[in-house]
Amino acid sequence: MKIQTLQTYRELTASAVEMICKGLDDDLSCQTIADRLCVSPFYFHRIFKAVYGEGPSEMAMRLRMERAASELINSETSVTEIALEAGFESLEGFSRHFRTRFCAAPSQFRRLKAVDRRTLHAPNGIHWQRGEFIPNINFLGEKRMDLDTSALRIEEIADVRLAAIRHTGPYYEIGKTFWKLRPPKPAPTMYALYYDDPESTPVDQLRSEACYELADGEGPCVGAQLVTINGGKYAIYRHIGPYPGLNAAWSTFMELLANSDNGSRPGPCFELYVDNCMITPAETLRTDLYAPIQ
Repeated sequence: MKIQTLQTYRELTASAVEMICKGLDDDLSCQTIADRLCVSPFYFHRIFKAVYGEGPSEMAMRLRMERAASELINSETSVTEIALEAGFESLEGFSRHFRTRFCAAPSQFRRLKAVDRRTLHAPNGIHWQRGEFIPNINFLGEKRMDLDTSALRIEEIADVRLAAIRHTGPYYEIGKTFWKLRPPKPAPTMYALYYDDPESTPVDQLRSEACYELADGEGPCVGAQLVTINGGKYAIYRHIGPYPGLNAAWSTFMELLANSDNGSRPGPCFELYVDNCMITPAETLRTDLYAPIQ
């Protein structure tokens, strides 16, 4: 990752890491952190993971479990209290999760005084420490200087007026919502807007919108509402192939973006469907992924 890029994404994510490390008992959902940083949760989570190797919620849970392991060894606090402090509603749920992480039940871990096992694998060198601490960050991007970012395009676009129908639920089911759109003319340009990160948001709460582009002076069809994509600078990555491959394409896109010299700005990420899927073979379908940048 280039020096300029490290500085750009340190500004975006370092405050999030500080929030996590100093506020383990606070609401550390991706939505909450992204709102405080004024960025899209969809965008933020993927950039954070590209830089640190794990999502913000994953980091928070890992640090809570490391704190729990330390408390089991160094305090007389009951296992139930430690479980509640770690954010679990039941001792059973905590014990099951702890056993998966540390290969021992909490009570057994306490008896063994397993000091050498109280930290978990971290792809970024950040571990829980007693009291307030400044994390020792190992940016994964420093090891990824060989990434080819030439697949990214950078473009300035004008405002885009869309007719949109809200889809709530799994992103892969948004096709059902597209069928509800009734554009007045055949084969308009289709878009999908995404507002939540699928790795950190309950699947039944994911928010997206199925859209088609409106001509000047045209209004939305029945059942749709007017939505505008704000113009400005966007990074664009083209995926060629079936739609089920789009999730992996987004991960690749965000990793490339984190290794470029482009900072983020508020606004949803979206897909523009270059081809009509009704007449184009799945293996040659072109989809452009857009992320707002500075």
